[in-house]
Amino acid sequence: MASGPDLKTPVSDLVLATREVAQWVGRNKAKFEGVVAADFGGADAGRAAAALLDGQEAEFQTERREDVAWTNEKNALVSRVGPLADVARSGVRLAYFEDENLDDVLKDFSTAHASDIRTLPRARRALQILEAGLTRHADELRGSMGHFDRVLEECKQLRERSIELSDAYGEETSETREAARERRTARVQCLEFIERVELAARMAQLDHPELLVELDAIYAEFLPQPEPSPAGGDQPEPTEA
Repeated sequence: MASGPDLKTPVSDLVLATREVAQWVGRNKAKFEGVVAADFGGADAGRAAAALLDGQEAEFQTERREDVAWTNEKNALVSRVGPLADVARSGVRLAYFEDENLDDVLKDFSTAHASDIRTLPRARRALQILEAGLTRHADELRGSMGHFDRVLEECKQLRERSIELSDAYGEETSETREAARERRTARVQCLEFIERVELAARMAQLDHPELLVELDAIYAEFLPQPEPSPAGGDQPEPTEA
């Protein structure tokens, strides 16, 4: 018999198979009567299970897209910090080009190396340092940085956005975990429906052996099947006695 579904079956395939099995049960309702209990559920249970899984899959994919959007924005923010730090320090070097206090001023802009700023907390800390340094030395830097106010404002906005993204992280991951849990529950519901149908078909095989044949055909058509193992293989050559 063809392989039935399991927890590794793609959701789209499982939904289609569950709907097809439900329709098949409906068409063969009379053949199951007298074999299964009245609370078997039948076609209605299968259609409901398929609809639930379809909806939960859509919800899960929505949450996944939101996770990707969050990650992309986080990465874009983090990657912006290194160039901003370089701009600020270059402005300091130009403003204090021949000033003996240059090294002391640069200490106010000492952030982690750009390659080490990969997380929101590190990005936020670097932005805090840059914002504080730019504010402290604003009078001197405005003379050498024509875009001083824009750089300072971007540091401030990115720092604030990093806080918002950090706060959103917990909510996003929680929603995704919940969507995944609900999808798994719906998946199990479909699997259990199909398993019950197969058991019912086996119970009815004395009078209706065709039910198992038809169910096998549904599995083969709507569910991915494992690749058959290669037959035979290289045979060792006979050795002489």
